[in-house]
Amino acid sequence: MITTTTMRQVIAAVLEQDLEACTQALLELGVIDFIDIREIPAQWTAQLDSVPAGAEAERAGELRKRLEAYFHSAGVPLSELTKNAEVPREAPDLRKIDSALDGLETEIKQVREGQKEVQDQILQLQELQRQLPVSRDPSPAFFEQEHPYVEIFAGTLAPEKRRDFEEALSGISALHLPQKERDLDYLLCLKQDAPKMERLLRRFGWQEVSPKELEASGAWRKVRERDQELPPQEKIDEKLSDLRKKQDELKEQLQRSFEKRLELFAPMWAGLRAAELTAQVKEHYRKTEKTYIFSGWIPADKQRELTAALRGASEGRAYLEWHRPEEKEDTELARDVPVQMKNPKIFSPFQALVQNFGTPVYGSVDPTPLVALFYLMMFGLMFGDAGHGLVVLLVGLFGSRRQRRRGRKNTLFPLISWCGASAIVFGFLFGSFFGLPILKPLWFDYHAVVLGHGTAGSVRSITDILLITIYFGILVISTGLLLNWFNRLRQGDWIQLIWGNGGLLVGWLYAGGTYSAFYFVGREYRHLPPQWLLTVLLLVPALLLLLKEPLTHYMHGREGKERGKIAPFTVLMEWAVELLEIFSGYLSNTLSFMRVAGLGIAHVSLMTAFFQIADMAAGEGSYGIGSYLILLLGNALVIGLEGLSAGIQSLRLNYYEFFSKYFVGNGRAYTPISFYAGDSKESSA
Repeated sequence: MITTTTMRQVIAAVLEQDLEACTQALLELGVIDFIDIREIPAQWTAQLDSVPAGAEAERAGELRKRLEAYFHSAGVPLSELTKNAEVPREAPDLRKIDSALDGLETEIKQVREGQKEVQDQILQLQELQRQLPVSRDPSPAFFEQEHPYVEIFAGTLAPEKRRDFEEALSGISALHLPQKERDLDYLLCLKQDAPKMERLLRRFGWQEVSPKELEASGAWRKVRERDQELPPQEKIDEKLSDLRKKQDELKEQLQRSFEKRLELFAPMWAGLRAAELTAQVKEHYRKTEKTYIFSGWIPADKQRELTAALRGASEGRAYLEWHRPEEKEDTELARDVPVQMKNPKIFSPFQALVQNFGTPVYGSVDPTPLVALFYLMMFGLMFGDAGHGLVVLLVGLFGSRRQRRRGRKNTLFPLISWCGASAIVFGFLFGSFFGLPILKPLWFDYHAVVLGHGTAGSVRSITDILLITIYFGILVISTGLLLNWFNRLRQGDWIQLIWGNGGLLVGWLYAGGTYSAFYFVGREYRHLPPQWLLTVLLLVPALLLLLKEPLTHYMHGREGKERGKIAPFTVLMEWAVELLEIFSGYLSNTLSFMRVAGLGIAHVSLMTAFFQIADMAAGEGSYGIGSYLILLLGNALVIGLEGLSAGIQSLRLNYYEFFSKYFVGNGRAYTPISFYAGDSKESSA
């Protein structure tokens, strides 16, 4: 759609007996962006009373957030809780839900305590591991010495007590090193756990043996010959692995428990959400003794649907009055019309880029499709490599899939996927694959041109590449001017259409200046266009710009606005400054697109440099591991840094060179109150 969605204002009145049914219908449809009815310039609106908000709605909102927080902490996507939710017919039992959530909290707390115990053991074992010698086979001296943080126990256990001892030991962050013949055990723990370990050893009849006694009797050498089952470091790694598995099991256990209860908690969430939003809707109602009145904006294509829903809910008793935005006499109220940008879902990343800059004014051009086209063309020209584009595309697809599995909405990874696809297309146009010119170029060989041996085709030098980006810049800026003229025509703003910033006269000057510049360069900087042509192209529109201030002064007086006196000298100075701004500004805007060529040339140059370094590392022989490692790191560096730079520069050129010609971002976004995930059933995206 070339412009923002057409909107309609509804003023509706329903009887008190139909209030709940109509409110439910509004929530189910989810298309009204409510406004305060007292903003309507009519005497009767001042006589309406507000509808008090109930305390239960606030309590319902708190319980909903609490329920969502529990599911989030359990790792269950919120979409699993909300995807099949419907507006309930009855109000939720808040006391019953509160009690159910208390039980849920107790279960979560128990699992969290178990996870905390496991995590504490992991941290203590890691600390113990840091205190042990790095070698696989510690010397006897290690067991004989005193250590500031580690306590060592050497001794024996009765064979029949070993199994129970191992089970009891699992709750302590300690390292058990039994010997193969089971006649000697070593226990290592942190000093802080030594008292706990001593109590445990006494309970199981531990017979302590001094390491010095072992060494004196030669028993230590026998231990060394038999060796323990695992070296201490590997023993700790094994135990850490078991503890991490236990952590994962606890997490999965909690997640499965929540998933099994979706049928129980989904209706609870729906009831809480409906109660909360019902209160929000009623805040916009105003009432008389028996009638409730509200107003808001909806997309024009939803008018029949809303009419049918309210008439059905009230059995035909609802009164609806419809207004068009252009009927608004008050300019401020007309500007307050909400803006819905309705584009295909595939354009959602680019719509997000537009909305990040601002919301367009109602009735103006929705630039999303053009932003998508220009952004991808810019990125492809700067990052034209089929191999690198394939990597970027795979990263985007993987990230998008991962975000969907987590139930999250994300526009960054789809944008990355689009950029990867653009790079692949331009990679085939330029014949580039992972920095190698091994593909047959469909347009021109970028590598050959940059390296100075391009001979075929119309693009043979870096100057030709720069010229392509200048032509592209002229196209983008001209499109911005055309969109500005279209917006001004729709608004009926003739002064701004002709004399405004980006108006017809500015476009005339830009076209004349561009033609004159190419004429001058094409004749080897020796001849300008004929004098009569320069007069038509530059002098006439420049002189017409002199009329801007007098005409604006006249229009202000005609509209009854306050106006000061016109000073001829001031008018001439402002005219001169404006001409200077037009010529310097549009020249710099156009030349700014040369950065597209600059990054494209840098892309090829960097890859060429990495291949030369790899050749130097290989010497006169074939590539070895070092050369391939250089190429791998080089490609990764180029994909990361060049990809980021190309994305940022594409965004910058759209914002500052394209949007600045036509975009007025002071519109108000369309935000209907809806039961369905805070948006209408039919996404505005």
